Amino acid sequence: MTNGCDYILFAPSDYAGLSRRLIALVIDLAIVIAGVSGISSAVAARVVPPDVWQVTNRAERQRKMNEAMRPVQLPTTLGCVAFAVIYHVLGRTLRGGTIGYRIAGIRLVDAAGRTPPLAVLFKRFLMAVPFTLLLGASYSSVRRKLRRQTTHDQWSGTWVVRKAAVPIGPAKPAYQTKLLGTMLFTWLDLEPVDAAPADNAPPLSAAAS
Repeated sequence: MTNGCDYILFAPSDYAGLSRRLIALVIDLAIVIAGVSGISSAVAARVVPPDVWQVTNRAERQRKMNEAMRPVQLPTTLGCVAFAVIYHVLGRTLRGGTIGYRIAGIRLVDAAGRTPPLAVLFKRFLMAVPFTLLLGASYSSVRRKLRRQTTHDQWSGTWVVRKAAVPIGPAKPAYQTKLLGTMLFTWLDLEPVDAAPADNAPPLSAAAS
């Protein structure tokens, strides 16, 4: 866990804007789709009998392919999920992050400005999948927030900054609260150490409720 003395801030302009984040999202999504398609195609090429590929009737060929793939459907699906997790979780531990992040010139950091640990990256991934698939709802807050966090950033205590961003000074925690559907959602935000405390900042115990 990050200690309070480790919290840091970047300049507001160093937090990645919506356009950079969408560029990274589209690139990373395309890579995952290509990887999943490659896994499925490789499995199909191995288990589908050669004569099935020669069937001219499209509906009949698809039916026979589905029948041949049925015994390996579960491991194939698990392999595709594993590829997505490895790319988005382990890929972010590499220098420069995912390919999308490298091309967009951004990187993911925790409250101390470091690469988040695996547990945090996995938590972020689990939150990002449903909210991003929900018409990109997770990105709706980027334009409204000073430090441009998405919902899954808020959930996991992460921030996205420009690749060359340099901290401008220390920070202190400033917990924020909002309604997420019918649930009260509290997340860690940061503010300069010399800033006046927020009147409505909930105590630390509220973040765990």
